[in-house]
Amino acid sequence: MKLTSTFRSYGQNETLISSIRNIIKDYPFESIFKEFLQNADDAGAKRFHVIIDGRSHPTKSLLYGGMKAWQGPAILIFNDARFEESDFDSLMRIRVGGKQDDDTKIGKHGLGFNSCYHFTDFPSFISGDSIAFLDPQEKFLPKKNDLPQRGIIGPFPRNGIRNFSERDQFIPYKDIEGIDFQSTFNGTLFRIPLRQQPSEISDRIFSVNEVQDLFMEIKSNVTSQFLFLRNIEKIEVSSISDATSSCQTDSLWKATINGLDESTRSKRKYIVNGDVRIFQMEIELIDNSNTVQNDQWIIVTGAQPNPEDSELQKYAKQYRLRVLGGVAALLKSKSKSKEPDNLFQNLIFPNYPPIIVNNNQENEELSDFEGRLFSTFSLPDTTCLSVHLNGTWAQGSDRARLLIEKDNDLPDMDHQKLNWNRHILLEFLPDLHCKLLEEIIKLQNLKKIDFKNCISKFWPFPLSTRNHPKYVFSYGCKVLQCILQSETIFRSINSGDHFYQHSQKVYFSDEDNHVDILFKCLSIDNIKDFYQLLRNNCNEIAFLEKLIKSMICKLPIWPVRLNPSMENQSLIYAPVSVGKVLPKEYNMYKTKGEKIFLKNTDKIDIKILRDLDATWCGIHDYAFNDVELPEKSDQQYVDFLDSVLDHAISGFRYVYGHGHGYGNECKIIKDLKKFNFPFPNAFTDDLMPISKLFDYDNMVFRTVFGRDSNVFLHFKLAKHKDKLSNIGFNNKLSSEAFDKCAKKIEAFQEINPPPDIRHRGFVLVDHFYEDVKKYELEKFDRIPFVPIAKFLGKPYDKYYDHSEVLDCFNNIVHPKYKGVAWSQKALIAEDVIPPLNALEIYPSLGKPNDIMVIKHLKFLRNKIINDDEWKNNWKETFVSNIFEVYDWLEGKCSNEKLMLREYIKENEPLFLNLGKSQDPFDTENWVSASNLVLNVEPGENKYINPRLAKYYEMLKSAGVKEVKTPNVKIHVREHDQPSIIKKVLLEILSNQMSSLHDIVFNVNGEEIWASRIVLAASSEFFHQKFTPGEEYANSNQVTINIDDDVSPTSIRILLHYLYGQNIDNAIWKHQNTTNQTSNFEIYRELLVLANNYELDHLKELMELKFSRIVNRSNVNDILNLAKYLNASQLEEYCNRYIEDNENLEYS
Repeated sequence: MKLTSTFRSYGQNETLISSIRNIIKDYPFESIFKEFLQNADDAGAKRFHVIIDGRSHPTKSLLYGGMKAWQGPAILIFNDARFEESDFDSLMRIRVGGKQDDDTKIGKHGLGFNSCYHFTDFPSFISGDSIAFLDPQEKFLPKKNDLPQRGIIGPFPRNGIRNFSERDQFIPYKDIEGIDFQSTFNGTLFRIPLRQQPSEISDRIFSVNEVQDLFMEIKSNVTSQFLFLRNIEKIEVSSISDATSSCQTDSLWKATINGLDESTRSKRKYIVNGDVRIFQMEIELIDNSNTVQNDQWIIVTGAQPNPEDSELQKYAKQYRLRVLGGVAALLKSKSKSKEPDNLFQNLIFPNYPPIIVNNNQENEELSDFEGRLFSTFSLPDTTCLSVHLNGTWAQGSDRARLLIEKDNDLPDMDHQKLNWNRHILLEFLPDLHCKLLEEIIKLQNLKKIDFKNCISKFWPFPLSTRNHPKYVFSYGCKVLQCILQSETIFRSINSGDHFYQHSQKVYFSDEDNHVDILFKCLSIDNIKDFYQLLRNNCNEIAFLEKLIKSMICKLPIWPVRLNPSMENQSLIYAPVSVGKVLPKEYNMYKTKGEKIFLKNTDKIDIKILRDLDATWCGIHDYAFNDVELPEKSDQQYVDFLDSVLDHAISGFRYVYGHGHGYGNECKIIKDLKKFNFPFPNAFTDDLMPISKLFDYDNMVFRTVFGRDSNVFLHFKLAKHKDKLSNIGFNNKLSSEAFDKCAKKIEAFQEINPPPDIRHRGFVLVDHFYEDVKKYELEKFDRIPFVPIAKFLGKPYDKYYDHSEVLDCFNNIVHPKYKGVAWSQKALIAEDVIPPLNALEIYPSLGKPNDIMVIKHLKFLRNKIINDDEWKNNWKETFVSNIFEVYDWLEGKCSNEKLMLREYIKENEPLFLNLGKSQDPFDTENWVSASNLVLNVEPGENKYINPRLAKYYEMLKSAGVKEVKTPNVKIHVREHDQPSIIKKVLLEILSNQMSSLHDIVFNVNGEEIWASRIVLAASSEFFHQKFTPGEEYANSNQVTINIDDDVSPTSIRILLHYLYGQNIDNAIWKHQNTTNQTSNFEIYRELLVLANNYELDHLKELMELKFSRIVNRSNVNDILNLAKYLNASQLEEYCNRYIEDNENLEYS
């Protein structure tokens, strides 16, 4: 058994139904009209008639019993051309049309017939001697050889159908367009029964009324459907009412080409490569309301060999495409009806430029004409041009999707379509468009058309207000390029017939070139609209060819910025090529000579000008090379400076980011100074250097110069004060600005000083103190702007006379130095006394110099000494002044080595050496340096009073001599007398046999000797006892018996303590310190002795020592002892000890 015997059929398959469904998805249902019309034109038909048959026909005698579906209401489509044999075959090839190999046919895909399946499931047709019925669902036609049939075709009866057994099947065709079933039918009639219920092909069901409405809508643009057809001369749509049994038709509308001669027919039908055909057609449209519309069109068609590009050649060959197309313009349209008022209603149609009625008229009403792309018939693509464009576009099978806009994301196949279509649009049609315009201008010159300005009317660009595709702008540029190269056009233009009077609003050169001539034919509104169109297409400019860009640059379409220097102040538009671009942020001013600057209102303008390689003018070049500086200020100049300063930081580069940076802040700001740019002030039209202008907002400047002074920078420029400060503007009180303020106050004092000049000085000085660190005092310390004290009060006013109100810092005295200089200089006013922070930086501020103080001393000695008022009332003040001066001079001589002898003569009596009279006004008390000697004793000659003598350095500096002490050193050995005495006394105490003892302590029979002098000196108790009349007053030996229970050791310790030995050393020397029991006894005995002999210090020492040995076993004993001996501190300590430890047991 062979393996192949087990195989079965297998493979991909697409049913007829699914194929039809997929095809009609690409066709809108209204396309049925165009598709059948195109097929008719390709077949050479001249008439095309659509009949909407609302009748339902008999179903008794049919070819087959199941063919009732073919008998209902239908769309009948007639053309007067018969099918060729090949046409019958091609109609049945669902995916491959019969015109695939014929590039003279309009429709090459052969799929248009399938558009009928939007409406029907059972189409049929008659052509010549044949009739065909189609049933793609294979439901209603009888089977053949047990196989379903998709359609049947055969000859129709030739002897009429009256007695024909299947007559009902043919009744729907009877008498339609002369069908009599007795002779060959010289035409083709399609019958498309309307679908009555949803089917596998489509769910869409159309009523007769819907179909009728559809074909009535087609009427609106039917005249344009003739434009690029080759054969059709008449199109009609009729209807047959469902209420009649006859085939009487009622015309809904019909369109006819009138007066078509054979020459025009030939131009329509045949196009040869390289040939351009221009012809006119008048198309008449009559509708069922008896309205007649007549449209006159002019059409240019042409063909070219395939493009030189190899890829495009390959694509054209593969898809049998030719470079073929045309351009059509509506020259005239009028309508008439039975209504008298509308007998001739002219429709002003072109969508672009307005028509001029006379030279003073700029605008006319525009029609609703809307240019479209055509592929024989109009496509959905609206161009908004004043013409229709036809081409052999690379389309999809639906003939609707047209790729022209650039798109890098397209697949390769679509890129091929795109490149082909753009070739047709941009390389082929523009020349035809130009030829069309040449012919229209010729017709206008011959007065065969009634246009005032056909160039304006048929301008190859859409209105900027229309929503046009991007490619239309590129197309218009190509057409404009062709126009400018057409000598024919410019020979035809006559200034009187075509030119507008622009009244110098548009820039034209003196050359009278093609651009100038052409644009004189456009209105201002045309030019304005072209500029706006350029803005609308700003993203396309960069991709235009270099020559196109160059052309646009030469067109006088760009708005001009008003330049005050221009003679022609009416100029509105100029070419980009003759102007410069100054950023809109910069205000303009008068320039040196007449120059044109272009407007750039926003980023769109900037982008376009950038893409057109316009000449950029940076603010630096404009300001320093172009602007003419004024002699007086005006608002335009202020605005200009404001804009320059506004953008001095970022510059042009920052704003537009295109590398056109012209300088930066440093360059612009510095050059304003370098080129001596004058600046306006706030209150007059005077101009002055920036270094002479001040900030009005600064209170100090405003006070010093006066609120209405002409030294303040114009208010509008004040916001730039930080920048201007770099070139000398006084926006802050710098040291230089302060100096200017001080000098201004000085100048005010020369003639008619303002009444508030003292206040101005106050404000300036006060600010100096506030920010004293940043100023250099030496730069202005000799300028008189500092307020001085007007009065000093009594007794000074008699000699303090200063008529001026201001003085300089180096010529006035701080009030604290009043006493040493008030007669020589004015004092600083109380309100502007230098604060501490100022004096820390300038310690000499307001400080008199040495010569000033010496002069003041001489003034006091020579002038005041003779003043009776001072003598009688101000003696103390006078003396105080004198000694203040001496204090000053003493400090100077001591610290700064002032040499007074250089300023005071040796015999000059300037030193007040008060003697017996103590009168400072007594001239005898005033002596010279030669009459004084330092260090002499009272009573000696030239003795110096101690009050004066303390000014040693001053006197020495003045030349006063002194008694000198010999330089002999007397040595004194080291000697500690108290230690020696204590040591000797203890030695005497230790020597009990010393004859110096005169007191004996008898302690239990043991004698211990001591001295009464030492005891009296050490103890108030013994001192009292040894006083005459007291117990131990006996001058002889005295014995003191110790009756208490006191040991000799304790007496010895007591005596050593009284003789000056430290108590601890005394106890240590006489008792073993490690024996705490014996220490207890010694402490007790010493406490008893201290109590008996009233030795409070010793008593306190023993209280302290007892507190250190208190414990639970002895606290009660010590407490009792303390109470007995009145040791209050020890008693308190023991009580507190017991309280704090009350939870413990005590023995």
